[in-house]
Amino acid sequence: GDQIPGQCTFTVSACFNVPDRRLPSCATDAPIVAYELRSPQPPPTPHSVDAGNAAAISTALPSLPLVTQNECTASMPIVVPVGQKPGVKWIRFSATASDGRTDFDRLRLTCLPANP
Repeated sequence: GDQIPGQCTFTVSACFNVPDRRLPSCATDAPIVAYELRSPQPPPTPHSVDAGNAAAISTALPSLPLVTQNECTASMPIVVPVGQKPGVKWIRFSATASDGRTDFDRLRLTCLPANP
């Protein structure tokens, strides 16, 4: 449970250059030279949940280029308000290697109301 009513706080780390034997075409031999946080995007309201989440993610991201395998960020707190539609937050990310390949990843976080 979260200490603040009406929200869930998830602790998340992002990992780069993770070899996956199930995906032989997903090579980790080219350095990552660019990445983009596609969601959450900071909205015009600076004190919103999305703005805080985007800032937490951006602060934790490592510097480029990324050469080593299995390089993970520090843990970052991601806040998701409780509810149906607003209770779902997506983290969408892309990373581009020096050979031009781009990988898209996403993570869905859902905060459900507590059972009475």
